Amino acid sequence: MTSPLAAVAFAAMAAAALPARAQESTDGARNDGVESVERRTWKLLREKGPSVLSVRVVTHAVTQPRLVLPGVTIAPPGGATERVDASGFLVDANGFVVTTAAAVRDAALVEVRFSDGTVRDADIVGVDAPFRIAVLRTRAPDGATPLSVPDRGTHADMCIAWFFQAAGGRPDVQLARVRAADSRDAAYDRYLYTTQPLLEGAAGGPLLRGDGRLMGMAVGEVRRPATPGDDTSPVTLATLFVRGDDIHRAVRDIVRTGRVNRPMLGIVLDRDTNRIDQLVPGGPAERAGLIEGDHVLAIAGARVDSLTDITRALLRRRIGEPVTLAVDHHGAKVQRLVHLSSMALPPLPSVAPFPGAELRLSAEVGPDGDRTVTFVSVRPNSTLYTAGVRAGDRLMTVDGRSALRFLARHRIHPADARPQTLTIERSDEHHVIPLGGTAATNTLERN
Repeated sequence: MTSPLAAVAFAAMAAAALPARAQESTDGARNDGVESVERRTWKLLREKGPSVLSVRVVTHAVTQPRLVLPGVTIAPPGGATERVDASGFLVDANGFVVTTAAAVRDAALVEVRFSDGTVRDADIVGVDAPFRIAVLRTRAPDGATPLSVPDRGTHADMCIAWFFQAAGGRPDVQLARVRAADSRDAAYDRYLYTTQPLLEGAAGGPLLRGDGRLMGMAVGEVRRPATPGDDTSPVTLATLFVRGDDIHRAVRDIVRTGRVNRPMLGIVLDRDTNRIDQLVPGGPAERAGLIEGDHVLAIAGARVDSLTDITRALLRRRIGEPVTLAVDHHGAKVQRLVHLSSMALPPLPSVAPFPGAELRLSAEVGPDGDRTVTFVSVRPNSTLYTAGVRAGDRLMTVDGRSALRFLARHRIHPADARPQTLTIERSDEHHVIPLGGTAATNTLERN
């Protein structure tokens, strides 16, 4: 990490390199040039630096698969502990700290270090996955003043901001040109961004205005992948920041209840489409008269083309709020009034999707966005074994649905008719297996 003096020098050089229009946009304050930037940087370091802290996480040494359904487990991600370094900041005098959700994933031990060298253990209060926010609680030393988290919309025009980080040491700061991201390829579409790379351990660092107000928190990067056959590493295009007002909501809800309680429609969609594959029993959509096979066309008058659009449309709505959905219902466009609600899934079913067999989901998501589903054991006298399924086979589809979609359906509707046809992959070849038949058995055994 650089010293405060080096940070000021960096800020000054960066300010001098900014276009005139950017230099003029500093949250309403007139920019008198490099000296003004230096004074402001020193002031922010002195007043806000004690609020910024480093976060060190030791992860679990996971060696056993985790049960997610009867007969279905998730493979362990690895058998060794790992140390994760990140930044964070104090948001409440009672010791509440904000950092990134990614930093505390699989955490066994969380430790925070304040700018005066004080080290404290911290507990995870809750995590908000859509905003990538984690809230911790610790005991803050005297002099660590909480940052003010805004409860209103964050100004999105291009401006100069100060990005703090404190991984492993004293707070450091960079000057950044910040803009509002206009990409619509993610469920959360309100990111702020800067083209500067995100340094190791800087995720979780706060982004401040010149007056010290919180604009956002660094949560990740956008990278351009390397071209196939090219030995160069992926190129960082931008550092992303979740906005301050969304941090405010997440902190408020997590401190109160341990989670952000968002409303739900109670539907499961086919992948990459708006077709309703299943309804959660008793959920808002079912009560409003939607049925499986309906296609969602618009929410509150706004067109939706994907699950991402639907997620975005519901992200900031309230529990109990009425929302009009336009749907394609048997070829006719109709409207349904849905009252959003907080809801829990039914309890786990007591029966496995495939009696006599155990499935395992890969810990990592593949390039197609799905987890690999593999049979790790098949009982010799089971229906699956008789049909030709063996341990090591990868489950691709069940009755035309993807393996993961079938498992989701079993999670909610375990009493549905038993599967009739499987597609499995073995030795890079796909095989269709009619359950209870013998033709597939002979074919697979010859292969």
